Amino acid sequence: MGFTKTAISSLFILLLLSTAASAAAPVSPFCGTADPGISQTMCTQMVGCAKTWPEAMTNAINAAAEKAKGGIPIAHGVGKKLPPGLLPQSKESIVLTCQEAYDWILSLFDDCRELVKDDPTLGLKRRISSMTFSDCTGVLSEFNVSVPETEALNEELHRLAGILFAVLDKKP
Repeated sequence: MGFTKTAISSLFILLLLSTAASAAAPVSPFCGTADPGISQTMCTQMVGCAKTWPEAMTNAINAAAEKAKGGIPIAHGVGKKLPPGLLPQSKESIVLTCQEAYDWILSLFDDCRELVKDDPTLGLKRRISSMTFSDCTGVLSEFNVSVPETEALNEELHRLAGILFAVLDKKP
């Protein structure tokens, strides 16, 4: 059973209306410096109904950490994506580098939660700047191996870090 032109038109109109409604949604005051569009919308969702900067920053960190946890299968599954011709020690090096890079990123979220209370400027900037998967993507590049999922994860982590910086910028 296929879609009729009317059904497709109706779905398209609903999609346009939902897009317009989400585009018109207010941006959280903690997200004003996030990239316009998707990042501001995502930031607003991440900070939730926060009333204070510490609450907004903590909510954003928690939400970013949850989103980042979705990368576990990518980071810990790199070995399965490696070409069979790679030397075993090269495979081991790549796998270990990617796993350690990812585990480091997750530990940075824990550090950030503590720093909101203790050192909300310099310490947070350093930790957020370190939230990159480039150690993994870099070692893959060194061995001329392409694993597109790792690039996508690195881009997502970069976007999440940008959102955290946007909230950090609003610290009174």
